[in-house]
Amino acid sequence: AATPWIVEDGRPQAEIVIAEQPPRMAKLAASELQLGVKKMTGAELPIVTAPGGELPVKIYVGRSRFTDELGLSDVGLKHGAFRMVSGPDWLALVGNDANFEPVEPWPHSAGDAARAQAEWDKITGATWQNPMFAMYKSYHNEFNLWRHDAAGSLNAVCDFLRGQGMRWYMPGELGEVVPRKISIALPAVDRTVHPSFALRTLKWSMYAAINWDDLIWDLRQGINTGIDLWGASSLKSHGIRAVISRPEMQEAHPEYYALLGGVRDTSKKGSGTPCLRSEGLIEETVAFQRALFDHYNEPMGNVWPTDGFRQCQCDLCKDIDNVSDYVWGFVDRVAREVARTHPDRKIMCGAYTSYAAPPPGIDKFGSNVVVYIANCGRPAFGNPERWQQYWDRVIAWQAKLAPGNLLRGENNLYTGRSLPVAFPALHPREFARDLKALQGIGQGERNESPRGGKQQTWYAPGVDHLNLYVNARFLWDASQDIDAVLDEYYKLFYGPARYAVQAAFEYADDNFPAPPDPKRPGWLPPVEVRARFVEMLQAAREQAGDTVYGRRIQLIMDELPPLDTLRQLAHEDEHAADQREQAPLAVGRDLGGATPPETYRLRNLTTGDDPEIATTFQVGWDRDALVFDFRCEEPDMVNLYATANVWDGDCVALLLETPVYAYYQVEVGPEGAVFDADRNQRLKQGVAWSAQAEVETERGPDFWRVRIRLPLAGEDGHTMDPSNNIAGDKPTAAKPWYFNAGRTRVRQGQKTNYVFSPGGKSFHDRDRFVRLAIEE
Repeated sequence: AATPWIVEDGRPQAEIVIAEQPPRMAKLAASELQLGVKKMTGAELPIVTAPGGELPVKIYVGRSRFTDELGLSDVGLKHGAFRMVSGPDWLALVGNDANFEPVEPWPHSAGDAARAQAEWDKITGATWQNPMFAMYKSYHNEFNLWRHDAAGSLNAVCDFLRGQGMRWYMPGELGEVVPRKISIALPAVDRTVHPSFALRTLKWSMYAAINWDDLIWDLRQGINTGIDLWGASSLKSHGIRAVISRPEMQEAHPEYYALLGGVRDTSKKGSGTPCLRSEGLIEETVAFQRALFDHYNEPMGNVWPTDGFRQCQCDLCKDIDNVSDYVWGFVDRVAREVARTHPDRKIMCGAYTSYAAPPPGIDKFGSNVVVYIANCGRPAFGNPERWQQYWDRVIAWQAKLAPGNLLRGENNLYTGRSLPVAFPALHPREFARDLKALQGIGQGERNESPRGGKQQTWYAPGVDHLNLYVNARFLWDASQDIDAVLDEYYKLFYGPARYAVQAAFEYADDNFPAPPDPKRPGWLPPVEVRARFVEMLQAAREQAGDTVYGRRIQLIMDELPPLDTLRQLAHEDEHAADQREQAPLAVGRDLGGATPPETYRLRNLTTGDDPEIATTFQVGWDRDALVFDFRCEEPDMVNLYATANVWDGDCVALLLETPVYAYYQVEVGPEGAVFDADRNQRLKQGVAWSAQAEVETERGPDFWRVRIRLPLAGEDGHTMDPSNNIAGDKPTAAKPWYFNAGRTRVRQGQKTNYVFSPGGKSFHDRDRFVRLAIEE
């Protein structure tokens, strides 16, 4: 018998059959199949709603009355699973393609938020935030797609095209690999394919604004939102905000909020910090979760504390020694109470920052508790010690949970959020290792992708695409051989330059993250390593020539600093390192010790002269925090000038560079107002950062005083929670910090600046930073 063909000698021999009123994703799946076959062969398969008699082969995409007649069903095809089945003259590519339909009330636009909130208030009789407050961001009006639409048949189509040799390594045509074919045979196949993980999310801040190339790239990789596991709620992290964020709640129940420095914190990022031993808050949280389940039929609730979390200091909480016990004790109480009425629903919280470790005080959680292990520094998983630390934590969590109640999340932002990229975090093997180990243990991942801006495009697709491609493909099938995946990638994507690019990428992987080095903060390798990487790419670019392979390499190079710039930086880095070796040392002491800290004096910023108006400071250590105590002599207290932005008026300033991060700025005014900024790449994007500073102020007849307590987040702090806290451990003589301290005095519109280490043009002259250590 003659071989049945889908395309024969460039001529279409098949038609694509869909339902008369197909779901949105089934319609897209048919278009993707048509487009893919045309790109490979030049033949355009017609899309019809009923088989005709002109073409011998029928390809059924999605469920229709014709697949029903064949006895094919999408029942049991969960989380994007699909069936690929053929007969003598047909092929069926079938999965669950259900259209997502949001439950009212939800805001249909930003301007519709008040209406949706009012309806939710009427339903609940409470003052909680509408849990669907960002739902409008999940619909793309131009493409008529919800990010929650099921895409089983599209996954089947992409698997079929992938089997023909198509690859989508990066968004856009430059990222595609399209084999040229004359014919495509009808396969003999009967497969049901289930993904390794139910949740496979690369997070978009605003799906409604994503461009087509990026959106379809995600879908071709099998990315989803895990709606049947996670739900459609906008509360993907820090879900306690829905209970405590509104002013009405803050005014009515200040006892729900943490007592910090003698004040109930109702202002933290508009949400406040919760007191997790408040009986009223526990009851309120349980009631909110029940309303979420009853009205919106969500499968999982979220009680994760607010970002930048700090433990309450009230009488109920002050005796707690372990933050994990404090946070997870709250989670477990809420979950057990919810289970009394909703035993089939889950309660989730993130293992995060100060409560990342399993709580020693809880042997076993209730069966409805889900743990989301967040931001573990995946680029470092090639280091055996770092991997073992991480995996020990996973196993310890698993022992306390019911089977399957584990999720993962990682902020894939290690190369930054602006161009040029300082150095790429190329770690595909670490992705594969992590996901292989989690298969059968975890339910999947929800990762933040390095994208943003008004159009939600990738900042650096050339640098970042391999990471995200491997991440997506191993979320779908963690049993793959990473060596085979990478060998295929280098061969198909870089052609004659494959070995040169592979050598460059492996060189980058071996050198990131660099071990912490006080001379090179920010987890960057030496500049000479960065320059060597660009040199290797240049050689690969020359080898590839003016081809599609060369253009792909050039895209990567365009996202990195030019080689000349890196060589100049290497020269400056060498000079700065020599200076820092000779930098003075400021010594702090434990505030609980018998010896008081030494007092240091500020001098004129530019001349270095002692000023007539004195400013002194001390630095000490209090448990997990650095404490700076400034005393500013002031003969003219009547005209003390405090401003809303802090730094335009009278203030004190700290510039802090830790062994793993460069650098932070914290300025405090005489009234206690704080301006704090991450001076690294996040500042360039206008991303808010908080030092979590606790400030005490004092005014005298001829002085004002500021005491600043700065909690430290450890050397992984910027990985775990890049929006809060100072990343670094206690500074020591062996691993000092670098810093400067200053004061600005404003009189009659004129500024005078004083600084601990003078001689620069501003407080921010890092050449003038000096060493800081706490005396052991």
